[in-house]
Amino acid sequence: MRKYMLMIVLSVMFVLSGCTLGSTIEDELSNVLSEMHEAEKTYRDGLKDLTKIEQTEQNLFNQTMELSQEENEKLKTNIEEMKALLKKRKIHIKEETKSMESAMKLVSDIDKIEKKSEGDTKAEVVKLKNAIDHRYQTHTIFVDKYEKLTKLQGELYEMLLVEEIDITKLEQKVEALNAQNDEVTNAIKEFNEATNSLNETKDAAFAYFKKNKSK
Repeated sequence: MRKYMLMIVLSVMFVLSGCTLGSTIEDELSNVLSEMHEAEKTYRDGLKDLTKIEQTEQNLFNQTMELSQEENEKLKTNIEEMKALLKKRKIHIKEETKSMESAMKLVSDIDKIEKKSEGDTKAEVVKLKNAIDHRYQTHTIFVDKYEKLTKLQGELYEMLLVEEIDITKLEQKVEALNAQNDEVTNAIKEFNEATNSLNETKDAAFAYFKKNKSK
């Protein structure tokens, strides 16, 4: 049987340092970005714990797949532990989602800044807002795919508890799980790229504000 790999979520941090103050637009944007950064604290703090849980669960899964049919009790014990770890991961993802949704609500404050901006300054604000929107959109997609992955993992664990396992159905489940894991991998890549793009857009915007002393 092919073994699946749980995805370790290692997202690039939303870098907010280096914002140069000195104008109304700069001040207001810097304040909003700082508030977003703070709102994402739960998300950032939970990354290390989530990664640790995933690694523990993966190791336990690998060990479980090496058990013989005679080690039925150990199999059941391992699966119950894996289910408990899976539950913890689901809780982490829900907390992460709340954190990111809280930060996403602050985009409305950038809308207000955009409305009172003009010319090239307005264009820079729009670019920044679009980059922020895109980043949160990619995170929403990641969460959706990750939740589908955990659902498949839970179904696999239940199948492993059945004494007379249908090998064909089991292999189909593992294949579906592997395919979904690939989707999660791609979603994380897109989120990281969106985060990098946002940081670049932010740096360019504040460089423009500093150069032009925009108000």
